[in-house]
Amino acid sequence: MTDLKTGFPNAGRQFEIDLIKAFSIITMIVCHVFDLMTTAGVNDDLLKHVIYYLGNSASGLFIFCMGIGMVYTSRSSPDAFAKRGVKLMLEGYLLNFAKDVLPSLIFTGFNVKELAAGGDLYLVFTTEILQFAGLTFLLTALLKKLRFRPWAIALTALVMQLCASTFLTGAFDGSPTAVRYLAGTLLFTGSTSITMYPLFPFFIYAASGMLFGGLLKRTANKRRFYIICAACGAAVCAAASVIFRLTDFDITDYLLTDMYHSQILPAAVWYISQEVVWAALFFAAAHIVKGRAKKGAEYLSRNITNIYVLQWPFMLIGYIAVKLSSGGLLHPAAGAPLSVAVCLLTVGASLLWNRIKKAAKCRKPGEKKDRAAAG
Repeated sequence: MTDLKTGFPNAGRQFEIDLIKAFSIITMIVCHVFDLMTTAGVNDDLLKHVIYYLGNSASGLFIFCMGIGMVYTSRSSPDAFAKRGVKLMLEGYLLNFAKDVLPSLIFTGFNVKELAAGGDLYLVFTTEILQFAGLTFLLTALLKKLRFRPWAIALTALVMQLCASTFLTGAFDGSPTAVRYLAGTLLFTGSTSITMYPLFPFFIYAASGMLFGGLLKRTANKRRFYIICAACGAAVCAAASVIFRLTDFDITDYLLTDMYHSQILPAAVWYISQEVVWAALFFAAAHIVKGRAKKGAEYLSRNITNIYVLQWPFMLIGYIAVKLSSGGLLHPAAGAPLSVAVCLLTVGASLLWNRIKKAAKCRKPGEKKDRAAAG
């Protein structure tokens, strides 16, 4: 049935997308715990492969769903996207300072010269997922201002991806540190301490999400739509896997090294095809998730950005506690209870943060009345 306000047959919140976003943020937290606090990220075994695959898939889904959200949001003007982009970038750099630079300042007794000499001060400029999200909103705002249609945005993303993975690979690897950090906003410059999610190779994930969201919004038969998506996604993924085998491309090595963050096109296609299949699976799961579980997934989806940010204080506290108590990393078996604890603490902090914001908003009208009466 067509939505009378939008004219599209499938407008409004899509619960399967909420489920994907909930899955992606919880998976990212769990993978961060295992990678930072246990030996799972060090040992070259099956668990490490699983963690890296799930972590990379979760971040890809995060970006893919961001693209879908850009299609569904009511605040889709270029100005609104630009403001959102600036806000996300500022949040990203503040988070970098809080989790990467501030602890080092504390441990060195605020010896700025020592940190500068070691290059740790530059960590505030690392391009992580929030900076990438901000750049994506800014670029999309520009493309919308230029009246680019979704297919033109996707074509732009493809050209950017090809440039990043073919012509510009290693272009800044030998450059001065400051130049590498600046270039790292756009390209992979040889180290994940400099850039994890550069714009050029990863924008294709968001553009794919925009295309997917545009088709989803227009479909009158979601079940048929997702069956076709699952079949096409599985076929593309299988074809890419066969090509990898025939060309001796080691996808396992790609998953476990910094190569992932350079995002060569065949691997990006391999991942995006899987994300389309993930979407179809979550559409099937959406029919059986009810009650509190459904409300919980919707909450995680709506608050995905502040949950991503709020995980880091607990991650940092846990990492320091593990280092001080054991002198090293924990056995992977400790990862499960630690993950549960960090997830619960993070969601609890998010609930508290939302209550504080709500209370602050409720006070403002009262303050204005008091000032008016005093005047």
